[in-house]
Amino acid sequence: MMEGRVSIAFLGGGREVGRSAVWVRGGGASILLDYGVKVGEPAPSFPLHVAPRGLDAVVVTHAHLDHSGAVPALYVSSSCPLYATSLTARTMEVLMRDFLNLSGYYAPYEQAEVLKALSCLREVRPGDEVVLREGVRLRFIDSGHIPGALQVLVEVGGKRILYTGDINTVDTRLLKGAPVVEEELDAVVIEATYAGVEHPDRRELEDEFVKSVVEVVEDGGVVLVPAFSLARSQEILCVLVSHGFEHNIYLDGMARSISQIFLEHPPFFRDFDLLRRALSKARWVEAGVKRDKLCRRPGVIVAPAGMLKGGPAMHYAKRIADSPKNAIYHPPT
Repeated sequence: MMEGRVSIAFLGGGREVGRSAVWVRGGGASILLDYGVKVGEPAPSFPLHVAPRGLDAVVVTHAHLDHSGAVPALYVSSSCPLYATSLTARTMEVLMRDFLNLSGYYAPYEQAEVLKALSCLREVRPGDEVVLREGVRLRFIDSGHIPGALQVLVEVGGKRILYTGDINTVDTRLLKGAPVVEEELDAVVIEATYAGVEHPDRRELEDEFVKSVVEVVEDGGVVLVPAFSLARSQEILCVLVSHGFEHNIYLDGMARSISQIFLEHPPFFRDFDLLRRALSKARWVEAGVKRDKLCRRPGVIVAPAGMLKGGPAMHYAKRIADSPKNAIYHPPT
């Protein structure tokens, strides 16, 4: 590479959702921003190869597998620093363990590499700056996407590149929206999943959702909310509790272990007291509980998976679908 030149290469995630990976080189440094997996049938797909031993830093913006799921493959032959928040690291471990259980035959790493990657963690928080070498630094900024998620501003080769990862600028019950970066930038790499979509007012969505849930439950029905284990399930609980929902709420699946991790990381939340009250209000469905009984009790069941492709949500859906009193609601986004 020419002296003073900065390059940005997309190893995955361009024009697709999944396997996000952005490789930035310049100023004598090599930095990898996310390294995700695209979970699909018949097998998951991974980003293009990068030589791990040549990396000065790996940054994981958040724990979702489409941004983090291939990271352990880098640590088969490397020990380069891994930058992420402590909450991202904890939730990554849970998601990767689940991924290996479901797709281990196809994964280019095993649990040993997950642990090795996490052993190379250098914890960062929003507002932190890290100098990798002279003229090369990383600055971390809230992204508002899920708890623990970050944007990263890379200063390298005299250029300033903002990589947002997944970003949300609207306040939710769990998080404040991402701040606007009002600085001179040479490049912005930003997700565009909903770039052309104008969302309805969030409070109106919440009001409509809770009203619909209450109507079903007070008529003796069961509402199933299939929601992702990480952030979406906890957001739904917070929405219900903040609206004074007084009926049964059940929390199932991996959302339980993620929720326990959330309770150990108060600083990452907009209103930790609300989160704590919401998780206390919900009844956690432990091993051995007969789920069929819950399907006969009026209330709300929040359970993975978000797309009704597996997990506890499928069990519940099959058992409540035949009654016109029951409902399946996808949560407001």
